[in-house]
Amino acid sequence: MAWLTDDEVDALLPDDQQLQRFTDTTITDKFKLKQALAEIRV
Repeated sequence: MAWLTDDEVDALLPDDQQLQRFTDTTITDKFKLKQALAEIRV
């Protein structure tokens, strides 16, 4: 996902869908996920 454009990431993360937690470190907040992806891109 890190190499997708912001529009492509938005298309994968619809606003009406929650991110499911699988582990204690799963990112479930879409804003925090986008921040993490931005850090990876740098």
